[in-house]
Amino acid sequence: MASELVFLSANLWQAGSLVLEAEVKMSKIWLDIRALAQSDKQADQQIKLQPEYKEFMEAKCAEKSVVSLIQSLKKLLHSKADEYKAYQ
Repeated sequence: MASELVFLSANLWQAGSLVLEAEVKMSKIWLDIRALAQSDKQADQQIKLQPEYKEFMEAKCAEKSVVSLIQSLKKLLHSKADEYKAYQ
């Protein structure tokens, strides 16, 4: 069971790093857009039209999905371990 939990934690770390990479890319583009925009709000609206924004949002959704999956699998693994102990 410990090896499965380590594997799940590694996947969580990988998802987090993908989100961070996407956020850094998007932030750099936002700064470029902001230099040309009249306001922060206008820059915020324009960044949403960029493919990097879509990548960032997809990465955030994937990270949330991975976290939920890991939590569910951890509960399942603990439940199965408890069942196994009960039958011993």
